[in-house]
Amino acid sequence: MENADPANAATTAPTQGEKSRIIDWQQVPPQDPDHNYSQLQERRSRSLTIRFERPIPPQSTLSGRIEATFEGTVSGVTGIGVYLPGGRHAERQPVSSAKTRVMVDFTVDLGAIRYQDDRVVPDENNADDAKRSRLDEFAGVVPNYSVITTLTDAISKDDYYVKSVIEHAPYRDDSRADVLNRVWDITGRFYTGVFPIDFDIHFRGEEIQGASGRVCGEDCGPGHGQGVVRHGRERR
Repeated sequence: MENADPANAATTAPTQGEKSRIIDWQQVPPQDPDHNYSQLQERRSRSLTIRFERPIPPQSTLSGRIEATFEGTVSGVTGIGVYLPGGRHAERQPVSSAKTRVMVDFTVDLGAIRYQDDRVVPDENNADDAKRSRLDEFAGVVPNYSVITTLTDAISKDDYYVKSVIEHAPYRDDSRADVLNRVWDITGRFYTGVFPIDFDIHFRGEEIQGASGRVCGEDCGPGHGQGVVRHGRERR
């Protein structure tokens, strides 16, 4: 193990012939005090990170127990009452506090998450990509921030997490002065269970100006806008 986060973890020192070591976090709050949470992140989640120093052997497993204590109870019980044998409420009542304690034991097979490969779509060697074209053209669509916003919103609705949208500096071709080339790179992640799949979409569009110098759509006569998605990549 190279390091663990939060850094206050107590770890056992490896000995000769030892096949496992223990990492122990205690009194970890549900929120990271050093992290600036947004309103969308107020659900109180906390990440525990372990970085391995060497490649993970395929037979490795990660086992442990998580214990969490919460104020209050799921049932809504707030305390207890003591009654005398005759049914009368006792004058002296115990001071009580209601808490919920949750314990979860887990085992994760690290051999399953060490796999990583590049997936280029479409792949001529993949039968599933036989009907996928390498280039999708959308004539009459002016490539601008509105198109990119619509595209990323559609991706997010399919449970894909959009991490970044980078717009490159527009440029013109020397042979076509009326054409403005625009390029975006969209990156993100999708989870299949606990397995992350990163994706990279390259979006390229051409703005063709009409005689009036305006950027036009399909109803602007000889001028038009054209958006072209060159290809997408998935990294697993």
